[in-house]
Amino acid sequence: MSHKKFMLLIGFATVVAWAGLGTVLLNIDPTQSGISGILLFYLTLFTSLVGTLTLLGVLFRIHIAKRKEIILREVRIAFRHAVLLSATAVVALALSSKGSFRWWILPLLLVTVGGVEYVFLNRDSSGRL
Repeated sequence: MSHKKFMLLIGFATVVAWAGLGTVLLNIDPTQSGISGILLFYLTLFTSLVGTLTLLGVLFRIHIAKRKEIILREVRIAFRHAVLLSATAVVALALSSKGSFRWWILPLLLVTVGGVEYVFLNRDSSGRL
């Protein structure tokens, strides 16, 4: 699959995910839907953020930073970063909605994400794909 086709596919999936999030926000009452409505909200928010951050990451890494040697590697890294940042945002939002978010939790989440990224960087530098 070419880079342009991949970007179009991710772009289309991201638009669908944002439309899904809009549908959830407009049509689901969290007080009546229970846990399924809340999980659907967080799932659509997560997929929307992953798609958007992946597109922005790929655009930055390939077109602005001019890293065009191995495009697949740059896409994989952008996707990984998008998943980690989206998970951090969704976890922080979920904790905040329950009243459990404290100032020290965000640095803890960021250190955790940094640790996960460190593991991936070590794995990538060892030559295994």
